[in-house]
Amino acid sequence: HIGRAIRAASDDSEIAPLMGMPTAHIYAVASGIALGVAGVAGVMIGSRGAFMGLSLKHTRGHMFRATLEGIAFGSQLILETMRANGWHPEDVVIAGGATRSDLWLQIHADVTNLPLTMTRVPDAPALGSAILAAVAAGEFASIEEAAGRMVTVTRRIEPSATAHAAYREPYEAYKRAYAALASVTQPRG
Repeated sequence: HIGRAIRAASDDSEIAPLMGMPTAHIYAVASGIALGVAGVAGVMIGSRGAFMGLSLKHTRGHMFRATLEGIAFGSQLILETMRANGWHPEDVVIAGGATRSDLWLQIHADVTNLPLTMTRVPDAPALGSAILAAVAAGEFASIEEAAGRMVTVTRRIEPSATAHAAYREPYEAYKRAYAALASVTQPRG
């Protein structure tokens, strides 16, 4: 699942052993690779994944960046489906482990062409629970009032129009690959 991939790619204890180098180093290497990863694509379908376009010139950095881009493409596919059904977001509030990576945040903003908003409290479930508890305890009259007073935006990551345009073809390739791989990656009953 996308959530599992996000946790794995943002968890120091999982990245370093998997990639064979410190997390900060693999993010630095991935940051130096041009967007679109020179023809490599990471595709997640449910809990299965695939890399396409690999050659001997590609490194772990290429695969890591392809993973980040593939997850962002998965997010874009979900947003595209929502738009087709009448929901048109103007921004995305993001929380959790992925917020620790400037590279990942920028890739997501660029692929989705939506600004990402980060809050002071990055643990969304804990903050949501605190908001509900404050309303239940009578500190606020409504969830809206509590959220308005307890949620503080600390950062906004704006998408790059140039990068978004450059991601169009890799994203279209991702969608074709996603459709083609769906039948071969689904677990058999």
